[in-house]
Amino acid sequence: MKIYFDGCSYTAGENYLSDYKEQRYSARVAKHFGAEEHNFARGGAGNPTILRHFTYDHYNSLETYDLIVIQFTFRNRTCYYDKDNSQWQNVNVGGLPHMFGTSLKNTPCAKSKEKFWKSYYTDIYTDEYGRYFEEMCFRSITDICKSKSLPLVTLNSSTDSNFTTDIIINSKYSCGSHLDSGKHPNRTGHYQISKDVIQIAESML
Repeated sequence: MKIYFDGCSYTAGENYLSDYKEQRYSARVAKHFGAEEHNFARGGAGNPTILRHFTYDHYNSLETYDLIVIQFTFRNRTCYYDKDNSQWQNVNVGGLPHMFGTSLKNTPCAKSKEKFWKSYYTDIYTDEYGRYFEEMCFRSITDICKSKSLPLVTLNSSTDSNFTTDIIINSKYSCGSHLDSGKHPNRTGHYQISKDVIQIAESML
């Protein structure tokens, strides 16, 4: 059995859990089902990155998975292809000044593009655009899973999206007991998320 996981740092667990590869909810879910854990989540990733993974990077192997678990994230995040470094880069904005994905932090590349992204988020980006695009990501992934008869469990970090997921992390779980001060799931949070994902998945498998 193989399980496909994707999302942002909520699913990756790196930098927020001591031994994250054992503690994160994806590892616990995989262990419960005796399955291979394929976790493609990255800190700072946005829905465009998650969609790219699903519809391009791993599309041809989707039917080899027995369960798909997708954690949608904050709608204002995006990504771009960095031709100078020949790789995709995440743009993770939490307010101005902007924070970039891990591979860009504190590098000349990040500083050279900061002016552009500040202008983009100040003068071009709107929440309306973000809402349209996050729903396109959601519909694309859910429709592909339906067409391929792939069981899908959905989670979301955002609390005000225009679509419904199985679990809304920042609504269902409480700060302090399940989430840290930055609202990332802590060890207890990952344990509880894994229990809830397992319960949903068992009703599908």
